[in-house]
Amino acid sequence: MKDGFSFFLFFVDRETKFMKNSIVGFSFLVAVILASIPSDVRASAGDLYSGQLSHKEIDKFTPMGTESLFVSGFFADALAFDVRGNLFVADTERGKIVKVTPAGAHLDFATIGNPMGLAFDASGNLFVSDASTGSIIKLTPTGGSSPLPPGFSGFNGPFGLAFDRNGNLFVSEVNTGTISKITPAGTKTTFASGLSSPEGLAFDSAGNLYEVDFGSGKVFKFTSVGGKSTFAMGLLAPRNIAIDQNDNVFVANFTTQEILKFTPAGGKSTFAANANSGGLAFEPATAQLTNISTRASVQTGQGVTIAGFIITGTQSKQVVLRGIGPSLSNFGAKPAS
Repeated sequence: MKDGFSFFLFFVDRETKFMKNSIVGFSFLVAVILASIPSDVRASAGDLYSGQLSHKEIDKFTPMGTESLFVSGFFADALAFDVRGNLFVADTERGKIVKVTPAGAHLDFATIGNPMGLAFDASGNLFVSDASTGSIIKLTPTGGSSPLPPGFSGFNGPFGLAFDRNGNLFVSEVNTGTISKITPAGTKTTFASGLSSPEGLAFDSAGNLYEVDFGSGKVFKFTSVGGKSTFAMGLLAPRNIAIDQNDNVFVANFTTQEILKFTPAGGKSTFAANANSGGLAFEPATAQLTNISTRASVQTGQGVTIAGFIITGTQSKQVVLRGIGPSLSNFGAKPAS
């Protein structure tokens, strides 16, 4: 399958003396868990969430652009979802990280001096860029801070954060015009330089890094080895960026108060007007635990029983499978060979 995979369970009777019309019950316990795709503010099919800065609210947009209020009361300058569908908000006015459940309930998750960018690693830890200290802070799923190697500090105006598929963290540095790459071990190198107030970062499905250049009004695209090309230009103070499952690029354009949509080929359209240019994030497909059970008539020849399920979607998944049923040996059947 192009965008999924199938699992089939065969009950094969090769002994003619097996009970032809036996009814055998079996079940599957299937845990489908999203593999933690690098937290690049890119998710599977879902609504786009936008922080409305001066309005102090977060709005939700359907894929067709229909807007509704999700929650209010925050100066939401950066957004990031965890794999459970909780939305985390960098409230720069209060110096807080706020956790918002899918139902809209919210609580203060952590206190940070001047939080700017948010990104989750593969283990569910939240990384925050703190402009007040020039460092990156790691928060565990329970909200506690965790120490990081020296490579995660010493920045001058850290802003956007994004993880690649190998767990490397990329950090845009507004005041130096650079993007730094930090390995999981904490080794920091300069990935790109010569930029003009780089802010939001996001990865596409092919592992290319997109950067919105606030000062030049451009969106740059970088290959995994650092090759640079101009993806879009002529924007007016772009700040934040998000990429959907089809690799469409969404950019918050600060001066015009719009969210712009670009196709992978660069075609441009206005996705939303009067959008107050805060953080952007797509609602992810969350982990699901499904118990699939069935009963079937097990026969021979053309009556062999085939059961299975199909999991769709382009995102990486982990599947835990367990098949339960009566022992066929109790009926005198031998294992198929």
